[in-house]
Amino acid sequence: MAQCLPHSNTTGLEQDRHGLLWIGTMGELTHYDGYRVQTYELAGTSTTGLPDTYVRCLLPLPDGSLLVGTNAAGLARFDPQTSHLRTYPIGPGGTGNREIYTLATYGSRGVWIATSSGLDYLNLRSDCIGAVDIRPH
Repeated sequence: MAQCLPHSNTTGLEQDRHGLLWIGTMGELTHYDGYRVQTYELAGTSTTGLPDTYVRCLLPLPDGSLLVGTNAAGLARFDPQTSHLRTYPIGPGGTGNREIYTLATYGSRGVWIATSSGLDYLNLRSDCIGAVDIRPH
């Protein structure tokens, strides 16, 4: 398996509901089904390419999609069924920063997103991201 990974530094490791192992590295996103390794590279003109190949964190979602937090291009949502990748905006209506540090589920309703600018929240029902004010009141 180590010979098949595109980069030696693994930055994220998650297993989805179908048993696929998703591996984020400093070079690509990879999935392993127990037999084969498939990698996803930088976007270009492809809708299946990553916005940034340095994957910081991964989070499988209840609908079977996978959130991918990147080092310099924000947050993306990958649908393994269609191989379509959606990149969320950075700024208003999106994440507060392009550096995504970690992701955590909030039940089946949403996802906490830690960025270098603070905390954001992705509502899974509306697919909208908003900033979270964590200052004391």
